[in-house]
Amino acid sequence: MLLNHTQHLPISLKELLKATFVNFGGHEILRHFNKIPKVLFWHGVDDHTDLILGPENISKENFVKQVKYLKEKFDIISLDTFSNRYAEKALKGNEIVLTFDDGYRNNLTVLAPIMNDFSLPFTTFISTENISKNEFFFTSLLRLIILGSSLKHIDIPSLKMKKEIVSKEQKVVFEKELSYSIKSLPIDQVKKICKDLINNISRDEFEEMKLKHSSILPMNWEEVRELQQAGCEIGSHCLDHMCCHDNQSEKEVERQIIESKNTIEEKLGKECKYFAYPNGDFTGFSNECVKRAGYKMGFSIQKGDRAMESYSRFHVPHNTNTFKIMLNLYGVVL
Repeated sequence: MLLNHTQHLPISLKELLKATFVNFGGHEILRHFNKIPKVLFWHGVDDHTDLILGPENISKENFVKQVKYLKEKFDIISLDTFSNRYAEKALKGNEIVLTFDDGYRNNLTVLAPIMNDFSLPFTTFISTENISKNEFFFTSLLRLIILGSSLKHIDIPSLKMKKEIVSKEQKVVFEKELSYSIKSLPIDQVKKICKDLINNISRDEFEEMKLKHSSILPMNWEEVRELQQAGCEIGSHCLDHMCCHDNQSEKEVERQIIESKNTIEEKLGKECKYFAYPNGDFTGFSNECVKRAGYKMGFSIQKGDRAMESYSRFHVPHNTNTFKIMLNLYGVVL
């Protein structure tokens, strides 16, 4: 109840309340009564993070703190072990699975060494077209062009939209509006919007942005194979990081779920057993597709979903105190 009533408080007071709660061991009391296995997910881990242009990345320092806490308090297991225990109804309640979404290059260069140092199993869910084409993910591209470029006027023909975005406030508002759109529109429209966005800046500026923000670029297939050889389980996150909601055609949903699995198996020479829904969006039809495709388990991010062997995951906050509190609350009052 304490957390629910802090949402309208000043940030500094919220942080003070959370710190006090943790310092007095409140999170440990929550953990004692919350015996629910958890599948956690992050995106990227990096030495240098940009909260505006690359909020997907947690800092290496904070991530290591989180891993140390998890290793001390929980039983960190592989996704295979979790899946087997889940199927056999043999989960003990203190299990934790570590997963990462999208397929950022820093999963290999920064994350994998940390996992190996701690001797921990982990899984990365990749969007195969981004890997093959070395393209920014939609939301990353959106932030980079609107918030990170020199753009003052934007023209998006596919939305019949022309807009002035001079001030920082205008850019932030517009980025939020467009982000909502690309998460709710059909994938073919999303691709057109992204193409229009790129056309708003010069090719030289776009290439410069790629170099400057390489931490939020995806791996290539050679790097994915290296990550797999480093002990990482590779799962599917659709072909194009597509949100599998009702606005997508059933034909496209089926193609994204099945063909991404086939691509991973062809490129890596190993069965792709697990699927995670981008943005957590799923439908009854998409769950059927996951089952028909032959995945061992599918994962959403919505509490309580158990349909078609799918399990809900917990998106890990970057702030250490928030992480400790929300992690131990997850599955009980969230």
